[in-house]
Formats: sequence, structure tokens, C-alpha cells
Amino acid sequence: MGPYTIYTIVMLLLAIAMIILLLWLVTRHTTRFLLRRLREAQAQEYREFQHALHTAESPMELEFFVLKYPDSIYCEHALFEIGEKYFRAKRYHLAWEAYQRFMNECGESFHADLAQAKLDEIEKLRG
Repeated sequence: MGPYTIYTIVMLLLAIAMIILLLWLVTRHTTRFLLRRLREAQAQEYREFQHALHTAESPMELEFFVLKYPDSIYCEHALFEIGEKYFRAKRYHLAWEAYQRFMNECGESFHADLAQAKLDEIEKLRG
């Protein structure tokens, strides 16, 4: 082995080390960026849910929330509250549909018994 061969090997090893370091830095910063974006998106989703839940008596904002965030952890609560808002407004047909939708989509929920009780109550009110 000549001196140029050792030099070439050392330079290749340094280049590989630099590439590995660069990839590690890019991955680290990309991960931080993506986690920050995820937290921001979750915070925005929560704010929109709270706004829809507390600001309007109309269930339409909750309906829009469910359409916008169909996989949200708040969808179950939103679907139940849609029925509640219709029920309080004495719009029993729409409340029945909302509770029925809730039961179809979230039948294993801890709100399921309450939703079923509301469905039974609406049936009694219908006569």
C-alpha cells in the first residue's frame, strides 16, 4: 500500500462520516419540525372543537367539525353533543337521527347508554 492509498481510504472514511453526520442532523431537525407541526395541529383541532361545543347553540358547527376532523379523538363527543343540541332545541327528528348516528359510529362509547335512553325518550315523545 502506498501513501496515496492510505490517504484515499482516510478521505473516504471522512466523507462517509460527514454524510452520516449530515443525515443525522437533517433527520433530527425534520423530526422536531414534524412533531412541532403535529402539536400545533392537535392544538388547533382542540380549539375548534371547544369553539363548536361552547359558542353556538346550533349543532352545525359540531357537524362541520366532524366533517373536517373525521378521525379526531373529539368526534365521539361531538356526535353525542349534536344530538343533545337538537334535543334541547326540541328538534326531535334531528336529535333521533343524531343519536342513531352516534350509536352506529360509537356504540361502544361510555355515552352509549345515555344516547340509547335519549332515543327511547324521543320514541315516547313521538307517541
